[in-house]
Amino acid sequence: MTHEQDRPTSKAEEKNETTEAHQHAGAEQPSDTPEITQSGRLLYDLLDPDRAEEDEAALCADCLSRLDLLVSDELDGLDVRRLHPDLWAHLQVCERCREEYDHLRTLLILEQEGGLVYLPPIELPRLSFLPPKPEVPPWRVDRSEQGDSLSLQFLFAPAYLQHSLIVDYSAPAHRGVALADAAPILLLTDIAEVHDQQVVVLATAQRSSEDVHTFHLDVAMVTELALAKAPTVILTWGDREYRATLDASSQARFAGLPLEMLSTATDDQPSAAFSLSLEVTPVPDSARDD
Repeated sequence: MTHEQDRPTSKAEEKNETTEAHQHAGAEQPSDTPEITQSGRLLYDLLDPDRAEEDEAALCADCLSRLDLLVSDELDGLDVRRLHPDLWAHLQVCERCREEYDHLRTLLILEQEGGLVYLPPIELPRLSFLPPKPEVPPWRVDRSEQGDSLSLQFLFAPAYLQHSLIVDYSAPAHRGVALADAAPILLLTDIAEVHDQQVVVLATAQRSSEDVHTFHLDVAMVTELALAKAPTVILTWGDREYRATLDASSQARFAGLPLEMLSTATDDQPSAAFSLSLEVTPVPDSARDD
């Protein structure tokens, strides 16, 4: 008779036990920002090499196939950031899908208002001598190593921030309902490597409920790397500089940031005037060996 405890553990069971251990470890850390905590736990999935190879083209195809439903729900006055969180998060980091979203939303609004005129298709000649429109990234990251430390600086394009933070929820007058409670907006995710360990950085923004002219920026970091000190985060916002230190749960919040800084910024290129910097300093090799 074979005893249950003598049965060898399968790889699937070992993976389940590892997943449960991560879930218990995350549950023991309270946080004042539950949205960021939940996103931070989900970022542990990015450390799984099986998920790291996920096809970006497949994500875009899935987003575009359900984009009409998202736009329709938005024009019905529903909060699509909560109904379709995966689609909304993808739209914040994919410029191509964001353009399709803008185009489809404009067409549906015109159709509902009776201002859309259907014309027969016209084939226009392709002008091969015209240069293609350059694709500008919504943000870029500059990495630099200083000894054992890794410095990360994320530079945002002002136009991308305007598109993400200054949101107009206008809809046809006979159906329009403004969204009162703005959900967090994913601004960036990035994965860096330090001493063969991955460091995941996440930044989300949320409009302030007390003052519609300001917003809060939350920064979180997920890593299994042993750090010598808590990373300091520096936010450059227009002509102002803000500093914060990641707390015990590797999170920091910048509250009451003025949206007026974006009203005069028109540059599409990532700019140091709107940047987020942090320095990751791991425990030295000699200390880890001890």
